[in-house]
Amino acid sequence: MEKIRTATESVVQTVISTTLENFTKTAKQNIKQAVTGVAAPQPSAPAAEADFDEAPPPAELASPEDEMPWTTNELESTWADGRKMRFPRNKKTGNVDLMGVVFENPFIAEKGMDLVNTLGETVIEGAKKFAQSGLDGVKVVKHVPENAIDAGSSESKPEAASAEQKSNGWPGDI
Repeated sequence: MEKIRTATESVVQTVISTTLENFTKTAKQNIKQAVTGVAAPQPSAPAAEADFDEAPPPAELASPEDEMPWTTNELESTWADGRKMRFPRNKKTGNVDLMGVVFENPFIAEKGMDLVNTLGETVIEGAKKFAQSGLDGVKVVKHVPENAIDAGSSESKPEAASAEQKSNGWPGDI
């Protein structure tokens, strides 16, 4: 079971890192294109009237499947929410396309986002508890327990530990 968990975590980490890399790369390209498009030189002379008489032929739009770097096969299995599982293969290599796995199977991305959300909430709660624990300060009690040691006494120092405690690896054991 541990091997399956480790393999799943590895695949999820690889998918997330690949997706983030591709997102970053695409964002940089879009920014570069936007900057170059704005900074492109403008024509100095107005266009002739003849240019407007003939409309350019409409560009054929490629279908989304043609633009994707993977092909998808629908499997008979379904996810827990009832959606069909899809198996994407890279068009060039024929191997499993990890980015395609995430995009073609939204269940994986949704569960990953839920996991990140839960992790974030857990970290926030832990930070709150940690911050509150430092603010409590010294506790005043009515009755001192019998085995309590005064912080200022010599018993609290490692040198005052008994021979038995020293033999068990207490600090001060030299």
